Amino acid sequence: DNDSCKNYFWKAAGIAPKWPYPLNGLGNYYMSENKYDSALYFFNKAIELDSLNSDAYRNRGLVHFILGGYAGKNGMSIINMTDLDMARKDFVMARKLNPNDSYARAYFADHQLVFLKSYPKGGESYKAYYENARINYLSAINIDSNFALGYQKLADFYEYLGDTLTGLNSLIECVKKNILLFCKLPSV
Repeated sequence: DNDSCKNYFWKAAGIAPKWPYPLNGLGNYYMSENKYDSALYFFNKAIELDSLNSDAYRNRGLVHFILGGYAGKNGMSIINMTDLDMARKDFVMARKLNPNDSYARAYFADHQLVFLKSYPKGGESYKAYYENARINYLSAINIDSNFALGYQKLADFYEYLGDTLTGLNSLIECVKKNILLFCKLPSV
């Protein structure tokens, strides 16, 4: 349960105040509760303690990404360019610090997709954002071939582009990976 998790992170932070892990955990808790100012506070504190903490950069980037836009009926609508720029910087830093972070790559690709959707198809900017998003979705899957979220995001990407067959194949892989993940869970 989320409240128990929060309480344990608070205890850990009290016992080891110079350890960034519980602060990152508190940031994740507050992000899951849509308390973004609190989440940013704890991610910033984790980064202050460990400037090489790729998880805190990735998670802070996700908060900025959420604050920078919202998922509307027709996809992502940009409402705050400052937050979207901060999200990009955090995702880039997370990828730099941990090149094998499949989540950072997938979230960065999501960021690129927001801008892809704002350009007319076929233009130079459109092509650049398209290629950047595609490469990062594929990189996320190449890092972890069981990364079901990566396959799902890739399916959404191809569906947006109108490539239904490629999107469907990626979605099938997503379902397979989720089934494999479910089957590997220990019995309780």
